Amino acid sequence: ASRNATEFELVPAIEMLRPITQADAWADAISKSPAIATLEPSAVLFIANSLMSDRAGLPTAIELCRAVMRVENLSDSLRAIASEQFVLSAIGARRYSEAIEELNAHVSDISLSNDISDVFNYGVAVWGLMKDPPLDVFRRVVELGSERIGSSTSANFYQCLSLSEALTGDREKALDHLASARQNVKQVTRQFSCWSYLNFQGSKMNDDLDEMRAAISGGGILALPFF
Repeated sequence: ASRNATEFELVPAIEMLRPITQADAWADAISKSPAIATLEPSAVLFIANSLMSDRAGLPTAIELCRAVMRVENLSDSLRAIASEQFVLSAIGARRYSEAIEELNAHVSDISLSNDISDVFNYGVAVWGLMKDPPLDVFRRVVELGSERIGSSTSANFYQCLSLSEALTGDREKALDHLASARQNVKQVTRQFSCWSYLNFQGSKMNDDLDEMRAAISGGGILALPFF
C-alpha cells in the first residue's frame, strides 16, 4: 500500500485482500503497510475496528490499538476507544490475561464499576481464562443493565444482558432480552457480537443470535463458541 494511503483507501483494500489471501498473510500485510505509520490515531483505530470482523485480524488489531495507546498526549476519548477495542480483540483472540490486565489498569475493583461494558468484558475474560464463569460479575452486569432496559437501542446491549441472565439462572429473561437484541439489529452497519467477539453486519449478527437462542433454550452448560 502507498505510504500516502488514507484509512478510507486501506479499509476497502483490507476487504479485497481477505478472500484471496491466507488468513495470516492477510493480517501480516496490513500490519506491515507503510501507510499505517503515517495515519492519525483515530484512523488507526478505524482500521483496527475493521480488522475486528475476522478472527485472523485480531492479533493485528491488538497491536494497532497498543500502538495508539502509546501515543503521547492522546485525548482521553481516543484512549478509551483504543482500550476498549484492545480488550475486545484480546478476548476474541483468547488472550484473556492481556484483556484482564488492561481492564485492571483502569478499575481497581471491577465489582464496584458502573461501566457495564468493562464489567461484562472482565467477566468473559475471567471465564475464558479460568474455564468457569464468575457469576458475581455477571450478576453485576444484570444489575447495571436493568437500569437501561427499554431505553437502549443496541443489539449488543441486549445480547450481553441475555447471556448474563442465562449464566445467573434466569433463562426466560435471557430469551426475552435475546428477542430485544434481534429487534435492534442494524442490517447495514456493523455491530459487535458477544457470542463470537467479532464485529458483524446484520445477517451474521442474526446467525449468532440464533446460536445463542438454541444454546440457552437447550438448558445445558453455556460456553462461548470461540473459547
